[in-house]
Formats: sequence, structure tokens, C-alpha cells
Amino acid sequence: EIILKIVEEMNDKKEHYRLVVQNLISEFFIVLLRGYQNQNFPKSMASEHVKRVEFIAPALAYVHNNYKKRITIEELATLCNVTKYHFCREFKRAMSVTAVQYITGYRVDLAEIMLKGTNNSVAEIAWQCGFEDESYFCRCYKKIKGIPPKKVRKIGKK
Repeated sequence: EIILKIVEEMNDKKEHYRLVVQNLISEFFIVLLRGYQNQNFPKSMASEHVKRVEFIAPALAYVHNNYKKRITIEELATLCNVTKYHFCREFKRAMSVTAVQYITGYRVDLAEIMLKGTNNSVAEIAWQCGFEDESYFCRCYKKIKGIPPKKVRKIGKK
């Protein structure tokens, strides 16, 4: 069912279809993890990871749906009904990165899609992806992707 939705989105290519596809892929991996948990594998490892991901799922959904907004750790912790310290610890265990690193990485991934698929300026893309400052966006992008965003745009135009 999820794969059919992904195929439909990829075929229709409606506005922001790539973001929808990314969210569907996330959902698909959750389903796979749950299936993995029900197999004859070491259940303790799989079930613990699934529990961690399910625990932070409201925060992940919030990030995916509100990436343009300023997102605080306190907001995400509240969504998961825990303190920010407990949330940070559990998020890192589940995702192997901090919540801030995840949010920044998600925004940079979206920016890369926009850099390759639109003619919007780097500043506009930065703003659309939730970065309030273009120079900060450029630093984050280069740190994560290893190349400045303006070079990605030049490569895409060749």
C-alpha cells in the first residue's frame, strides 16, 4: 500500500511530491522494522529499536510537517510527553544523531532537492527549508554535503 502511494506520487509529480515520498519512505521503514521485530531474529534488539523509533515518532512527524518553522527541543519533548533531557537521550539512541542534527540534516536534504529541481535562489530555498539565515544555511549545507549549495546549482545546470 505504501509502495503504491510512493509510485503514485512519483508518477503524478504534484507540487512537493518529493517531500511526500520522503515521509512515505519513513513510514515504510517503520513498517519494515515492525515486521523485522516479528521474525525469528534476536527480538530484544529489534523490539528495543522499534520501541525507540515509535517513542519519537510524534517528534519525527512534527519535524517532517513543520520543517519551515522554528522547532525547539522543548516542543518535540512535549509531543512525546517527556522532559527535554529524556527526549534528547532517547532521540539519540533511536536515530544515532541528536534531534538538532536530524532537523538540520532533514532541511539540508530538502534544500538539495530544491536546488536541483527549481530555479529559486539559494536564499529563497534556505528560507523555504526553515533556515533564517542564508550564510548559516550555506555553512550547514557544506558541512553535511561537502559542497557549497551554489556549486550544486551549477552542477545541476550543466
